Amino acid sequence: MSTLPGTYTGATGSPFEFGEAVPLWARAGRVELLRVATTYHKVIEYKAFAEAIQATTDVYTRVLLSNWIGRVLEPIAEDCFARQEPLLTSLVVRAEGDVGPGYDGAIANTYGTFGGLDREHHAAAERLKCYIRWAVVLPARPIAALTPNYLATLRRRSTRAGASSPPNLTRDVCPRCFQVKSLTGSCACD
Repeated sequence: MSTLPGTYTGATGSPFEFGEAVPLWARAGRVELLRVATTYHKVIEYKAFAEAIQATTDVYTRVLLSNWIGRVLEPIAEDCFARQEPLLTSLVVRAEGDVGPGYDGAIANTYGTFGGLDREHHAAAERLKCYIRWAVVLPARPIAALTPNYLATLRRRSTRAGASSPPNLTRDVCPRCFQVKSLTGSCACD
């Protein structure tokens, strides 16, 4: 295995094998995401996630974030799926508040499909499953929600596009099957 340029230990600054760093970061990443999941509707941005796992492992890289973070998130998603847990990787979002296209790979490798939801609503439903499982405090009726940053991004886009009012972007999700309910509030599992 070759060392990717710029992957090194923080303590000594000596080169570190990128292939050996990924599993270290993935283990640290799971712990970090479990910490995030303890707080209802909390998410973590990719940059903060990368900084946290590098600091925890004392293994750093100068490689562009988008060129390596997926390699860390993929084994975390696969591990969650193997444990029959919600996808902790749904808690990692871009600065705009969305999970982004990298989330598609996690779904393809685990569930296979989005189950009729779009990417962001699927991630919101997965986040809700995470909070139900690991959050310390939950409201009486927890809901799946798009992140505030993503909603703001959509509203800005809608305003720029000349829409008179932003679309209703919040949808109720069934707490039993985690699918988006119909506009009448009913669910297929009812």
